[in-house]
Amino acid sequence: VDVVSNFGYTNKCFGEVVFENISTINGDEIDSYSWDFSDGGYSTEENPVHVFDSPKDYNVSLTTVSKKGCSHTVTKQVSVRYFPKLVISELDPICKDKTFTLDVEGAEDGSSFRWYTDAEDNISTNSHLTTSASETTLYYVEATDLHGCVYNAQKTVVVKTPPVVSIDGPEQVCSGSTVILSASGANNFKWIGTEETGSNIVVTPATEQTYKVIGTDNFGCIAEAEHTVKVHPRPE
Repeated sequence: VDVVSNFGYTNKCFGEVVFENISTINGDEIDSYSWDFSDGGYSTEENPVHVFDSPKDYNVSLTTVSKKGCSHTVTKQVSVRYFPKLVISELDPICKDKTFTLDVEGAEDGSSFRWYTDAEDNISTNSHLTTSASETTLYYVEATDLHGCVYNAQKTVVVKTPPVVSIDGPEQVCSGSTVILSASGANNFKWIGTEETGSNIVVTPATEQTYKVIGTDNFGCIAEAEHTVKVHPRPE
């Protein structure tokens, strides 16, 4: 009995490999096949399909056994074609309508890209996406390699609404009066036209004056507020 194990293979997408059994036998019939994919996987199918976890070389063995108990084993190096595990760059929460960039990593050179959201399709065809958002949005990227295999990744961009900044204080004072204006609604403040950076400012307006403050929260989101103080002359 002459048993000769042999096989070929074809790479597909996502690490999938289709094996073609081309074993031969003379003087008997084949009873069974046994495949060892050298990654912990096995099969007894004649023409198995196996999915490998990583794109690299594997020493795959095929053992063919005849009905009379004769056997033959062949081992071949199987090169699993590169396939990406796409990763989109991390991004801290952003402020409403602020421009940001997402980069996709891991795609094979020469791949084409399509970025989209649930509300908008094909917003970029680059390996990166530069845009802005008014609300928290889930972004998807689709990468198609030179073999036509399509891989996907997604990333949620958290959008923070700007703080609501306000100024409390009197709106009308007598000439020469000193007043305290207090800003609230943010973590840090800058009073425009002054060096003051606290939440409170002490002023003595000589004439009607509008005071403005910029408030910044912990995410760097900015909002402004203003407060007008009217000045009345003191009675004689």
